[in-house]
Formats: sequence, C-alpha cells, structure tokens
Amino acid sequence: MKTFNKELGPIGIVEILKTQQNKNPLLFLDKILSVIPGKSAKGMKNFTYNEWFFPVHYEDDPNVPGFIQVETLVQTFIMTFLTLPGNKGKKT
Repeated sequence: MKTFNKELGPIGIVEILKTQQNKNPLLFLDKILSVIPGKSAKGMKNFTYNEWFFPVHYEDDPNVPGFIQVETLVQTFIMTFLTLPGNKGKKT
C-alpha cells in the first residue's frame, strides 16, 4: 500500500459531507482538524444541550451516550481512508 504523508486540513462540514456518506442526524463530525491520508486523523464535534439524545439519556445528568462517542471516533477514523486518492464518497 502506498502511503501519503501530506497532512490535510482543516476539513469543514461541507467537504466532510462530500467525502463520507453519513448524513444528519447520524453524522457526528463538525470538523476534521487534520488528517494524514492512510495514517491518522483528528476530528471535532461540538455537542450542544439541545442534541436529540440528551433529554432521554440520564435526564438529571445528561451525557453523551457511549455509542455516539464510539461512532464519532469511527467517523474520524474512516477519514484516513476516504481522503486517499480515489476513495472520496465510497461506502465504508
């Protein structure tokens, strides 16, 4: 496998939507801070109190459910593959 060491980023939401197939309400990325295709990625999600899951997930102590934390990590991780030449927009 050929590796590409050129760091990309930041990548905003418009480009993320073109790059991966997750869409609202299941897209949990707001920005990719940096990505080295085939190697690593750093992403960001800004959670607000009015997120759809907060009212029902521990009403008296709202927190981000574990599956959303893991899915956010996965969506960041797959950007390492989707930013490789020829992979943009593919299913993962």
